Amino acid sequence: MVKRISVISILAVGIILLALPQNSNAFGIGIFIPAYGSGSGTYTNTNTDYKTDYDLSYSGGLGIVLDTRVAKKGLFNYRLNLGYYNATHSFGGFDADGYKYYSMDHTFGFGIVKTRFLRLWLGPQLRIAYMNRGESYDYGTYNEYGLGFGLAPVLGANFNFGKVFTVALDLGYRFSTYAVTAESDTDYDYSTDDYTKSGQNFFINLSLIFRMGDYYEADNVDNAKEETPDDFYY
Repeated sequence: MVKRISVISILAVGIILLALPQNSNAFGIGIFIPAYGSGSGTYTNTNTDYKTDYDLSYSGGLGIVLDTRVAKKGLFNYRLNLGYYNATHSFGGFDADGYKYYSMDHTFGFGIVKTRFLRLWLGPQLRIAYMNRGESYDYGTYNEYGLGFGLAPVLGANFNFGKVFTVALDLGYRFSTYAVTAESDTDYDYSTDDYTKSGQNFFINLSLIFRMGDYYEADNVDNAKEETPDDFYY
């Protein structure tokens, strides 16, 4: 599993380098909030094949977003999200909170509506992530950690205000799998278990983006070389 993730990481970096525009002076950067996330999945013990179902819900987080085409005209945009969020896993009647996810999402968007105020896009997203959870007791500790990847179709909307500011929403449905190790270290013994954690979840991200040289150019602007970005808005 780890070897597979390493290969995917290398491929993702290669795709990013090919996808970035030659003129890198125009882009958007900001923060995003994982506004909503809910789903379900299954833990499978790789040694015994014992399966445990769980429900997933987000409980707060924050991250950085970078986009190569927020407002300007054109078909393709690449969006990078580097984020952190908390989550709760519910196993039947037991809620296990304190799960921490550190994620890197690569989204390849294709514009379907492109106006001065709105850019609507859709495309695939690749996630690479690390998760962990730890608990301490009077008699020992429990730690769970894992590496994973996910794929999701994503629909996004960029609402552009003025020359530099954008509020963006993106939503999708992610299919993911993790290679998980659980360690139990108590006064009585030490044990480890390996699991495959697979699942799917619906998610919504809210982003606040500041654009740098990224603005919408109208097709009918005369003498474009003499115009400034201000002229394309007023």
